Amino acid sequence: MVPQEAPLIDTNFAPLIRPDGSLVGLFRDEGGTGAPHARPTGTNLHLVSASDWRDARTYRESREPIRGGVAGGALGTFDGPEDPTMWVDAEGRLHALFHEWPHPAGPHAFSLDGTEWFWAPGGPDASGNCTEAPCAYTDAMALDDGSRVRATSRERPHLVFDRSGSPIALTNGVCAPQVRSACWTGLQRVAS
Repeated sequence: MVPQEAPLIDTNFAPLIRPDGSLVGLFRDEGGTGAPHARPTGTNLHLVSASDWRDARTYRESREPIRGGVAGGALGTFDGPEDPTMWVDAEGRLHALFHEWPHPAGPHAFSLDGTEWFWAPGGPDASGNCTEAPCAYTDAMALDDGSRVRATSRERPHLVFDRSGSPIALTNGVCAPQVRSACWTGLQRVAS
């Protein structure tokens, strides 16, 4: 269990354990003023780190939102998305996919050190909004029978990897258009 200094909410904690046993992770808070029961102003992403993932005493939670921005642009507050999922590529770079609530789409971000994050080129604007292509994923899904569906919701992104560690598929909780009770787990191949 991660010691949580922020108000108790659904943090969407996304940890990544490194080969040396350290941990880096992302979590979200509801934004706002920090006062108890304050009205949320949006989602802010924060960093969690630990020198030993097995020892809760080594966990450190950032009180400030992580810094980031659009690749090649100025740094700013990295806010907006939720439901992070993280992975490390073959070159050791950190990556994350998100869900951009309330839209059925999500942006991709990357980091060299886990502390400064950048939206992938061609992704969302500086605020993190990702409501249409070119996002990491959108509302459009091709089904096995050749038909296409435009989802009302695509939440909680997770990746499936091949044996070499490369992503080969994306899974989401998917809801049919205008029918929030008609939801399933969608699996979509990742373009190479």
